[in-house]
Amino acid sequence: ALRLRSPGTPNATDAPANAADPSAAASPVGGLNPVGLVWSCQGPGFVAQDGYFRGTKAGTTTVVARVGGRSANFQVTTVAGDPVVLTASAVAAETGTDVVTLNLAAEDAYHNPTAGRTLTVLVDGSAGKRPPASVILSDKGAAKVSLEFTPGETGRKATFTCGGATYRWGGS
Repeated sequence: ALRLRSPGTPNATDAPANAADPSAAASPVGGLNPVGLVWSCQGPGFVAQDGYFRGTKAGTTTVVARVGGRSANFQVTTVAGDPVVLTASAVAAETGTDVVTLNLAAEDAYHNPTAGRTLTVLVDGSAGKRPPASVILSDKGAAKVSLEFTPGETGRKATFTCGGATYRWGGS
């Protein structure tokens, strides 16, 4: 959440789209809220009448403050919050191979892709070819990771983490 100055210039760039603590990305108002001041926004998110803005989708929103026939517009940019959901899907592999390729995707609480974050990879199993210990997610919050195991090995497992999100893969 972001509290905007009343009316004036907000201190509002790169606020997390899913900030849970209103004071974390707040700009102090000092209790000023003139009678008749009405807040609104044009774009993803909402602004309460006490001036707190909460973005629900990464991007730019116009916040409007109106009072006494006058209005002021503010551009507020929100970015994806910390990853809370990590999903994976297996890419079709050739029968009889010991390579498993997974497409992974990380999202914040509002389903925004979490681009540029570090995905950590931990593989359990024998000394097959290891993927990198970490990869950087693409601009769509995605990564492709290949796991190569010793032929015939059972109990193959991998754990992927990104922010507060974890995905555990356990194949054959």
